[in-house]
Amino acid sequence: MASTNRLSHLQCECISSLIRGFLVVMLLAAASVFGQTALCASVQSKTATPADAAYGDSDYAKAEELYTQALAQEPDNIALGARLVRTLLHEGKAAEAAERVQRMLAADPHSATTLTTEAEVQLRLGQPWQAKQTLDAADAADHCFALT
Repeated sequence: MASTNRLSHLQCECISSLIRGFLVVMLLAAASVFGQTALCASVQSKTATPADAAYGDSDYAKAEELYTQALAQEPDNIALGARLVRTLLHEGKAAEAAERVQRMLAADPHSATTLTTEAEVQLRLGQPWQAKQTLDAADAADHCFALT
């Protein structure tokens, strides 16, 4: 009987240690995430444009047309350029998407948005190792971008 109680006591200690360890890991992870987000600006919501609606409806030809028109009005808008590239990828126009990303990178080689978009193109072109390096560069450029 005494050995059974001792074994149960050891099992309880082991389980208790595991639970404490798990809680510490969870607290550290939460502190890391909340600490990082505290340093990042909050994300503002935006109203979907007609181009965004067409993209959401999988009407990529219409979305391409509308994003192209919007970019004619705002040629330096990186977010619009990124959306057009994603649209081109959905249309199977990877070469055209890659060309557009290169023009965007020429304008701002350190833009996390553009680097992330470039990684999407690299994945589509079958270059996952290159995409990983590009995503690392995007994170280095703006560690908050992944949280937006």
